[in-house]
Amino acid sequence: MTAALILNIAILVMEVYAFIKEFHYNEMEVFKYYTNLSNLMALITSALFIIFFNSGYEWVKGLRFITTVMLTVTLIVVITVLIPSEGFTKMVLRGQLLYFHVLCPLLSIISFIFLEKVPALPAYWNWIALIPTLLYGIIAIILNIKKIWNGPYPFLKVYKQPIHMSVIWAVVIIGGSFGIGVLLRYLNGL
Repeated sequence: MTAALILNIAILVMEVYAFIKEFHYNEMEVFKYYTNLSNLMALITSALFIIFFNSGYEWVKGLRFITTVMLTVTLIVVITVLIPSEGFTKMVLRGQLLYFHVLCPLLSIISFIFLEKVPALPAYWNWIALIPTLLYGIIAIILNIKKIWNGPYPFLKVYKQPIHMSVIWAVVIIGGSFGIGVLLRYLNGL
């Protein structure tokens, strides 16, 4: 469990550093990106994990689970959508994106699967873990439909793709998020 504490301290330090840089460059645009929101959640939940280390609280592990699901979604979208469309250098090696897109997601996944074994999480946490992704998706799609946002991800640009593609993307991302949660709980031994 001490290794989990060390990894969560590393996540917290990297997230604070990355957010300082992100706010410097993008100010309030920071909250437009799912990636940033998932990493902000990682910052908060790693801090809570450190504060309540060895407490055994289900809600602490539950929040770490939600965060790890979100960061895994981020990592998969970066690998499968953003790197192929925007390039490795732009999506990974530029500034804080190495932390947001790769390092913090990987550390969170490793810590959750291999080191954060107790307490056990009931299966209903799979449904709870969908809430942030659903909320983000609903808000982002509404803002795209109203032409307040353009994206910020290619699959959210509702006017640049047929309606059925928007539906397919929604099903893939929400279904994928749920599947990621099931897989993470299984690999954690739950």
